[in-house]
Amino acid sequence: MKRLPRGSSIFAAMALCLCVVVNLRLFAEPSRPELTQPLARSKESPLVFARDIQPLFKAHCYRCHGADEQRAGYRLDQKDAAFRGGESGEAAIVRGDADNSPLIQYIRGDDPDFVMPPEGDRLTEAEVKRIVRWVDEGARWDE
Repeated sequence: MKRLPRGSSIFAAMALCLCVVVNLRLFAEPSRPELTQPLARSKESPLVFARDIQPLFKAHCYRCHGADEQRAGYRLDQKDAAFRGGESGEAAIVRGDADNSPLIQYIRGDDPDFVMPPEGDRLTEAEVKRIVRWVDEGARWDE
């Protein structure tokens, strides 16, 4: 077996690596950006009801939909009642589907004539987004 001159194997390995990189860049399909872009970072961790959502409900909702009062027959301080909804008979929270959850429609103000809460401070845009995200994540209610 014939030996290559000293140092030529390193040169050959570098040339091979360069060819591979150039080919990946030249022939990467536009529909496959993962071949030319860095890997995406992991998503945010899921929201926790007791830490991220319940304080918002306490601050903005329990006055009218808590233990002492349940306007429109809706109670938001108990899991089963919160999902079941009130007098309308319609589920208030649709797990995984914030856009079709009446609770979200009310706090977001989709209907300007029916906005929650009707009195006092409204939820901020960031607070609404947090509740929307919680519902879209499946509205886990860890007690």
